[in-house]
Amino acid sequence: LISSSARKLADLLQFTRVAFGASASAENFDSRELEKLAQGVFAHVRPTLEWAIPPSTMNKATARAILNIAQIAASALPAGGKATLRAVVADDRVAITADAAGPRARLRPEVLAGLKGEALAEGLGGPWVQASYLNALVRAAGGQVGVELGEDQVVLAAWVPA
Repeated sequence: LISSSARKLADLLQFTRVAFGASASAENFDSRELEKLAQGVFAHVRPTLEWAIPPSTMNKATARAILNIAQIAASALPAGGKATLRAVVADDRVAITADAAGPRARLRPEVLAGLKGEALAEGLGGPWVQASYLNALVRAAGGQVGVELGEDQVVLAAWVPA
C-alpha cells in the first residue's frame, strides 16, 4: 500500500510539474516524455489511454494543453473506458483531440463552464479550475478549446499555434 501510494504521488507530481507550469525552464517537450507522464496518471484511474501522437517536439503551450486534455478525458470516464489522444500538425497549428468513450462518459457542469471560459457560478471549484486553466492557457497561446458530448462519449479538442 505504501509503495503504491508513493508511486501514485510521484506520477502525479511529475505530471503536475509539466501540466501546470512548475517546469517553466523547458521551452519544448518530447511527445514521448509527455506520453510517459500521461500514462503515469492513467495508471491510477479506471480508464485506459491510447496515445496516438507520433514522436515529435512540442512547444510549452501544446505540451500543457495535451496533458490537461488527457487528465480531463480521464475524469470524464468515471466507470472506465478508453481515452484516445491525438495531435496533428497542420497549417502552423497543432490540433489536439481526446476521444473519451466508455459507460457513463460525461463532464461535470462546472468543467463545461471552465472549458467555455465561464466564471464559476457557485460551490467548490476543484474540477472547474483545471478546465478554466486549460481554456486560459490555450487562448493565451492564440488557440481555441472545444467539447462535444455524446452518449457514452466525450470529445475534447483544442488547437494551438505550432
